[in-house]
Amino acid sequence: MLYEEETGKPYGELIEKVIGIMATAQAVEESGGTSMSGMSITPIVDAAYFGLKAAALVNGEDFDLRRIQVASMIGSSLDTMRDIITGFVEGIPRNTDAEDAPSESAKKKVTAKHRNRIG
Repeated sequence: MLYEEETGKPYGELIEKVIGIMATAQAVEESGGTSMSGMSITPIVDAAYFGLKAAALVNGEDFDLRRIQVASMIGSSLDTMRDIITGFVEGIPRNTDAEDAPSESAKKKVTAKHRNRIG
């Protein structure tokens, strides 16, 4: 995996962080809030950067963006960040076997766990 090779960090940890940010963003939005100040977007930047880089490599295209450029694109608007997160979520492999799918109560526990961890 490209992310692991270049950073030495487990990809699963990156996914966990992005999911935590998404859960917090959803909670803020549902409560009518607009501020997520103090929250790092580095995991989202990393996911977007390495996703773009991997796609370029697979397609035989040059990739000359730096992380700071990707961060600038993401930070330029909430809509851009939302689009990137949506694309990221849609790209995560899904369990299609209904028997193995997590229950609603398990999903709520994960969301609560991330909310507690972040704030």
